Formats: sequence, C-alpha cells, structure tokens
Amino acid sequence: MPAAFVCSSASASDSFVLVKGRFLVGVSLMLGLAFASSARADATQEQCVNAYEQSQSLTLEGKFRAAREQLLVCARPTCPKITQGDCGKWLATLEPKIPSVVVSAKSASGQDLERVRVLMDGVVLSENLDGRPVIVDPGPHTFRFESEGQVLEERVVIVEGEKLRRLLADFAKLAPKVVEPPPPPPPAGSAGIPTVSWVLGGVSVVSLVGFVGFAVAGKSAEGCVPTCKGSEVDSFRRDYLIADISLGVAIVTAAAAVYFALTNKPSVTSASRAPGAHAPLLLPQSGMHFF
Repeated sequence: MPAAFVCSSASASDSFVLVKGRFLVGVSLMLGLAFASSARADATQEQCVNAYEQSQSLTLEGKFRAAREQLLVCARPTCPKITQGDCGKWLATLEPKIPSVVVSAKSASGQDLERVRVLMDGVVLSENLDGRPVIVDPGPHTFRFESEGQVLEERVVIVEGEKLRRLLADFAKLAPKVVEPPPPPPPAGSAGIPTVSWVLGGVSVVSLVGFVGFAVAGKSAEGCVPTCKGSEVDSFRRDYLIADISLGVAIVTAAAAVYFALTNKPSVTSASRAPGAHAPLLLPQSGMHFF
C-alpha cells in the first residue's frame, strides 16, 4: 500500500515512522523481485531508496528545494514502481508549496542589468539574470547581489507557497545622494530691525502721547491763576510732573531703540566660517525594492 505524504509539523514524527515502516515492506518486495539484477541495477535501486527516505525528512524540515531534488530521483522510471508511485504523488503535493522569486536589477542610470551574481544565504542561485523564476525555501533569507564590484544585500522573509515574488536590486541606491546645503546667513547690514527696537519704540510712542496729554491738561488747569485754590494748583502741577516724566521716558526709549537697531548684526555660524560650508553633502545609501 502506498504511504501517505505527511507535511504537518504537529504529527511529523509519527507520520515519518509510519511511512518508513510501510516503505520497509515495499523494499523487501522490491529486493525480492530485483534479486537477479546486475550490480549496476542494484546501485540505481539503492539511490532510489535513499532518495525516497531523504525526501520525507527534508520536507518535514522545510527544505523544499532539496526535497524536490530527491523526489525527482526516486520518481525516475528506472526506480521500482513503488517508489515511482509514492514519490510522484509527494512531488505533486510539494510543488504548490515551493516558493519562487524573480530577480531583476537596474544600474545607477536606470538600465536593466544582466550580469548580476545572485546568492541566497551564501549559496549561488545564478551567475546571470535571465528573467526566469528561481525556486527557494520558505523562511528568512539573506540575498546578495553582485555586479561590477558593487554589492547589495537584503534580508527577506519568503512565505510558503509564494510564487514569482519580484526582487529588484536597484544599484542606484549606492550612488551618493546630494543634500542641499542650508541657506547662507544674511550679509552684514541686512539683518533687519531687532524685536527689542520695536518694543522700545512702542514704549517711546506711548510715553510721548502721555506727555502731550498731561501737558495739555496741566495748561488748561493753570488758567485759574491767580484765583486758583490749593487743590487746583496741586492738580496742574501734578499734570506737569507726569508730562515731564513721560517726555523723559519717550526720549530715553527712543534713543535705546535706535541704538539696538544700528548695532544689530547677523550671527556668524560655524557652517559659514568653515571652508566649503556650502558644498553639497554626500550621503551613501543602499537598499533594494520589493514588489
């Protein structure tokens, strides 16, 4: 009876023992039928038996590429019919689970590249790109792309059953990226009026308005002379005093505003002092696009 092909990790051990037990029965029959075969035929049968057993353990370990190679061996017409039947069924079950990738590459100028060496986990997959899919094992892998001394590497997780996944090695990512320099500081004399000058100027204007207002009020109250009462005299004197103080404040703050405006200079940064400060900055990049 043909053994069932089992890939489930939960029952991997039990299934493997069952398959192996059934296989030993088949091997006994096979050896009986092939007892009179030549030495060369015996060697071929031994290869079939080994491939039959190895294909099961490799499949359970997730090494689909290696398992597929063994299944192709034990499914050959030169192998016993029992191995041909089982290996053929297992191969048909395994094929949809084997993922594949299609690799393409572009140069720094955007041209398609053909002479690119592709490695996966240190093992060479291809020496040149031909646009054909390459089967791989599921799981995380490190892909390395080599072309004319340039190297790109990327860590990729391949999903079981994922077909024709496109991997684009864009060597333009290795070209230096031009970063625009910061704008130069404004030249001396064009820094503009500082904030403190605007504040002091505003205080000066308010004080000047206060001076005019209290001076007019004091002059109006002074009209009662010489018949002014004591309270009226105190009132216009107070107005004159406040007007004098306001005028003094207006003059001082106006002078200070002008001083800060005339002495304001742009700050000189270290970038502007350093030679070649405005030269473009070159930052290398590396990477690969996946679709």
